[in-house]
Amino acid sequence: MTETPTIWEAGIHAEGKKAFRESGSLCNGFATPPVDFIQTSILGIYPLKAGFKEFKVAPVFCGLEFADGSIPTPDGDIQISWKQSSQIIEVSLTIPNNLIAITAHGELSTGFHEFKINKTV
Repeated sequence: MTETPTIWEAGIHAEGKKAFRESGSLCNGFATPPVDFIQTSILGIYPLKAGFKEFKVAPVFCGLEFADGSIPTPDGDIQISWKQSSQIIEVSLTIPNNLIAITAHGELSTGFHEFKINKTV
């Protein structure tokens, strides 16, 4: 499979641009729902302002033991990882310059942060 920096339209993986009578899209917004689901529903990063200048951190644990990922923004990548430990979720979060994270513990600014979330909340 060819590596690509974009998300291709469904059904063109073997044919690329030749698919759909030479109309195959190699950059298709309709193919992005899985990205949004992972970003919001699993990693728990919700944009509150354009460019993620302000974003909410509220992971949904979905029965998973851990998750980690990066969300690209114009100011750099938001990096988050979390893991469950009994009734506590341990979160590590890196916030790029000029961005603000809204968490259950208040506002966090640029830098690396670690905090815990009680699963019953």
